[in-house]
Amino acid sequence: MKKLIRFLTVTCSVFTLTTLTAHAASFGNFDPRSLAMGGTGVSSSTSSNASYYNPAVLSMVQQDDDFSLTAPIVGIRGYDPKDMLDSFEAYQDGQYETAFSNSIDAFNASPSTATAGDAATKGQQLLNGLISLSNKELDFEVHGGLNLAIPGKGLGMAVHASVRGMGGLVLNISSADTTVMQTYIDTLNVLAGGGSPGANAVFNGTTFTLPSMTSDAHILGVSLIEGGLSLSHEFDIFGGVSIGITPKVVQVTTFDYVVGIETANTSTEASKRTYDDTNLDVGIAKQLSESWKFGMVTKNIMAKDYDTALGNTIKIKPQTRVGLSHHTNWSTFALDMDLTENESIGLTGQKTKYLAFGMELDLSLLQLRAGIRRNLAATGAEVPDVLSAGVGLYLLGAHVDIGVAGNEDEIEAAVQLGLQF
Repeated sequence: MKKLIRFLTVTCSVFTLTTLTAHAASFGNFDPRSLAMGGTGVSSSTSSNASYYNPAVLSMVQQDDDFSLTAPIVGIRGYDPKDMLDSFEAYQDGQYETAFSNSIDAFNASPSTATAGDAATKGQQLLNGLISLSNKELDFEVHGGLNLAIPGKGLGMAVHASVRGMGGLVLNISSADTTVMQTYIDTLNVLAGGGSPGANAVFNGTTFTLPSMTSDAHILGVSLIEGGLSLSHEFDIFGGVSIGITPKVVQVTTFDYVVGIETANTSTEASKRTYDDTNLDVGIAKQLSESWKFGMVTKNIMAKDYDTALGNTIKIKPQTRVGLSHHTNWSTFALDMDLTENESIGLTGQKTKYLAFGMELDLSLLQLRAGIRRNLAATGAEVPDVLSAGVGLYLLGAHVDIGVAGNEDEIEAAVQLGLQF
């Protein structure tokens, strides 16, 4: 039984290591400015992040947009709809395994109704703890990148490299293990009452033994190591329309494995499948008036399927989003909406179709940002709105941006450093 806490710790550690080198297929919030503004960016992005949201924006330049270098961009997201982390922390704090194991040792050393009763109590606490962990799910995402952009109406360009990962972890406490624990408890209760239970799977008539455990954790993830070249040009049609493309090369690695209590280890090589591939993002943008902009982008135009080591399939599908924004010298207001429904790469089964609103107040050296994001694919109160906020500091061409977002089920954070002239 002492292996269970070690098993849970190892699987969570493996999951973290996996997603630190993994990438996801959801639309995603790649930088702190967009994250803080509710996830908007299709028409409101700047040269420093346009290649992630809509390459067409690179040829919708402002007079002071000449060059930008952003490195690094780092972000993280956790989605915990069933409070797995809280349950795991409570399980660790309770030290139920140690207490139960010690109580069994005490009974074996000195059988009595008192030591049996104590072990029965400790066994019930352990069983309740195991049940609290069963089928708990966690999705986790990380991303990092850098971007170099030279905007221009004739030809806007950007080069980016990114690493993005998403995965999921599900703990499965097997019915066999809970049945064994119940056998311990029932047998100990008989002994505590002065009875004489017969021999069974855990009791030989004199002392107790510890059985093998069959519970496990399923870990599923994907990584995308991506390099892209964004090109944008403003065409003299319909009063001026910018069209942008981002051809990109992608290395996709899938992770799919089950870790058992009795076989817990951090080796994932046999559970990886790696693919070298290409894909394409295409966007349009139009200046509707002096203050209003419109944008539309489809990311990953070519649908791709990638098999995992356990026979599952991870799909990367086209994702289309539209955006409308209003700009002044001191403010930006943006509204974005997904036209496609996206599915989580992880194991929670989360589906998303976001409607997002964000704003930025530009106070020269300081930018204040806030936003809200609603999941239109959620039913009822299944997923609450995600609120976001952030700040940017700009001085002598250098800038630092920080953004956070979250609700009761998820939390996101991102930071970036850069130069812009």
